[in-house]
Amino acid sequence: MPFQLVYDPSYKLHSGNRLFELPAALLEQLTAEEPLGSENRPTVLQLRGLKDDSAVLCTPVASYDVRQVHVSNALLIVQPRLTETTAPDLADPASSLPELCIRDVLDHHIEVEPCPPRFHRIRSLMQSTAYRGPEYETLLLQDQTLLTWTDLSDQIQLDDGSLGRHLFEEGVMQLDGYYRLIDPGYLRSVIQLILATLTIEDIPLDRVPSQICIDQLQDHGIPPTLIVQTLQYFSLPGKNESGPGLIFSLDLVKLARFMACQLLEAEPQRQWPQTDFHAAWQALVPESAVLDWNYLRGLVIKYKSDRDQLNYLRYFPARDLPTDTNQCFRALFQTQAHWNPEEMQPFLEHLAVSSKKLDALILKFCRISKQQGHTVYSSRLRTH
Repeated sequence: MPFQLVYDPSYKLHSGNRLFELPAALLEQLTAEEPLGSENRPTVLQLRGLKDDSAVLCTPVASYDVRQVHVSNALLIVQPRLTETTAPDLADPASSLPELCIRDVLDHHIEVEPCPPRFHRIRSLMQSTAYRGPEYETLLLQDQTLLTWTDLSDQIQLDDGSLGRHLFEEGVMQLDGYYRLIDPGYLRSVIQLILATLTIEDIPLDRVPSQICIDQLQDHGIPPTLIVQTLQYFSLPGKNESGPGLIFSLDLVKLARFMACQLLEAEPQRQWPQTDFHAAWQALVPESAVLDWNYLRGLVIKYKSDRDQLNYLRYFPARDLPTDTNQCFRALFQTQAHWNPEEMQPFLEHLAVSSKKLDALILKFCRISKQQGHTVYSSRLRTH
C-alpha cells in the first residue's frame, strides 16, 4: 500500500527512543495474559553482573545477552497520522496518500538473545570462604564475609534457575543460611566416611538412609545438614524417598567422576598412563562401580605417546577455559594442534546455547579436513 512519509511536528533527533529485538520466548513472557508473578510472566527483569561485565538480562528462568547493534541503513520509527489532514491537492497526487509520521530516526537497535550460562565466576567468588571443616571456621570468619543468595545473584550472570543448578553442580551447599563451596578434599572425606558406614552396616548403595549416616558420623563433627546435602549431591535425581528419614540412591557415575577429579587435581601436571590411572581410580570407588572413560568427558585429554606408544591422559578441565570464544579456540589449538570432533565437543559447549550456533562457531574458527579417513579440526586463527 503506497503512503507518504512526513516528519511529525514533535520530531526531535536522538529523542531517546530505543528499539529492542526480542526472542519469541521473552516476548511471550512479557506480553502473556497470565497475572504478574506467574511462571509465564515474571515480575522482575534484572541486569546482573559487575560494572565491567557486558550486560546480561535475567528473568527467573532464562538469561539473555544484551548488546547495541549499529546498522548501516537508518531505522525509522513511524506511526499513522492521528489528526485529520487537509483536503488533497489535485495537482499533487501524493497528497491524497495516507501519511506515516516519522517520530525518530535510529542508527542502531538493542539485540536481546539467549546466552550460554556464565557460571565460571562461581568457583573464584566462593573459593575464599570454602568450608573445610568446623576446626577452620573461627579463623576463616575473622577475615571473610560469607555469601547469601542475593550476593551471588548480584554478581553471577545467571537466571535464578540456572544459578541454583550450577551452584549444586559445583558442590555449593547451604550452611547456617549462607552458601558455601565445600572444599573438594573435605567433601571427599565426608563421602568416604559415608561409604565406609554403608559397608559396615551392610546397606545397599541404592537405599541409603540419611539418619543412619548422621548417627554414625556425629563423632566426626560433620554438620548433619552437610551430610544430607552430600547425599543429595551424590544421588540420582528423583530417586530419593521421604519418610522418617530421607533415603537416597547413590549415583555411581557422579561418584566416579568426582573421585577422578580428585586424582587429577592432586597432580595436575602429571601425564598418566591410562592403565595406571584406571587402577588408581578403581581403588577410590565402590567395587560395584563400573568405570567408563566417558565419565571423564571435559576433564582430560587422551593421547598416544610417540616415545613408548602407550596411551596417556592429562588433566585439562573445560571449566578453566576462557569464556571468550576467540580466546577459547586459541587456547585449545595452542594445547593441541589437531582435534577430532568428539574430543573437542565437551570443551566448546559453554560457548553456545544450541548445536546450530556451536556448528557456526566451529565453521568460523576451525579448518575441517580428513586424516586417514577421520575428520580433524585445526585452527583458522592467525598465530602471532
